[in-house]
Amino acid sequence: MTAPRLSAHRTAGESRRCHGRPMCDTGGHTSLRARHQAGSTLAAFALAALTALTGLGCEGDAPAPPPARLAGTLSFEVRDSADVVLELAADGRSLRVTLETTASHGLLPAGSPLVADGRVAAFPEASGVLYTAKLQGPAQPDGPCGAEPVSLALSLHRSLDDAMVLGGMAAYCGHDRYDGVPVRILRLAGELGP
Repeated sequence: MTAPRLSAHRTAGESRRCHGRPMCDTGGHTSLRARHQAGSTLAAFALAALTALTGLGCEGDAPAPPPARLAGTLSFEVRDSADVVLELAADGRSLRVTLETTASHGLLPAGSPLVADGRVAAFPEASGVLYTAKLQGPAQPDGPCGAEPVSLALSLHRSLDDAMVLGGMAAYCGHDRYDGVPVRILRLAGELGP
């Protein structure tokens, strides 16, 4: 079957119609080869534009990834100190935390390290990283939890611009309990470096 030709009785401004839709003079059908070539040209142009745009950023735009191990002594409740070690996993999303304090404040075993696995959350828009972990401490009879074990929710924020770390621990009474109203918030601040 051949495509119908433009009839002589139509004026130059009129177009053919098929099923209510305008058609071109070639019968309204574009060849498959022409469509493929047009799509390939468009895809090639988009790829070239994307490649050109990726090279436009400055070398200093992307922050350097944090080191695999951060350690230091932080101020703990202003007058005391806490030795903190953060060992980041290769996936960049998990870590191991080791925390040892010089004072118990009735919630921690002073002089004994607490170790737990935690998470890393990057906030590139704020040039920072948040380190979190759930620590379990033994019961401290002289503290507010008495004979109950103590659950500590650790949260530390580190700026990517320097080594400054700010955060704290929320202490809860009971084993593996990290919700509700904490019995106390313990502050941590200082520098952690490689």
